[in-house]
Amino acid sequence: FHNLARAYLTEAKWSQEICIPTYQEYKDNGVISSTYPLIITSFILLTKSAQYVFDWILSNPTIIKVVSLIGRLENDICSHKFEQQRMHVVSAVECCMKQYDISEERSYKFIEKEIEDLWKVINEECLKSDLVTKPMLDCVLNGARITELAYENFKDKYTDGKLWKDDIVALLVDPLSMEKHNGNDIHYK
Repeated sequence: FHNLARAYLTEAKWSQEICIPTYQEYKDNGVISSTYPLIITSFILLTKSAQYVFDWILSNPTIIKVVSLIGRLENDICSHKFEQQRMHVVSAVECCMKQYDISEERSYKFIEKEIEDLWKVINEECLKSDLVTKPMLDCVLNGARITELAYENFKDKYTDGKLWKDDIVALLVDPLSMEKHNGNDIHYK
């Protein structure tokens, strides 16, 4: 909570001073202000091995930083135009535009490429991680997965809950079922 409060204060300072930080400064702060580290910590600490897990989280693992950064960058791309209309704090898009002297459209592409590269880091971390259990990794990984779903097709489902309707219907009302036929074949209905 201390780190989150500090990150929010940094963003408030940037907004008040009408300051556009470097892209890297923004990302470093955004990892924390995305709230993903706090959310992931909350879920993981529900496990039985809380002290072991807490120690792992305090070691600031790469996978949590990367998942948090994906959340921040996805949010910034999808909510950028809306938030700028209401004088919101600067986003990764403006930081990228200013630092690299590129257009808004090129900034989007730059950030999208970075998100793609961050998914590669997640895959590497999942393959090499032997310090934590699979359920713990799955919890972290699911944070990135839900982010992809929440911001797919440049729609901000976090802000506009009505956009979740089709996903909820597909999950709860008309779920996809799998049936096995002839031993190995799987058919979807």
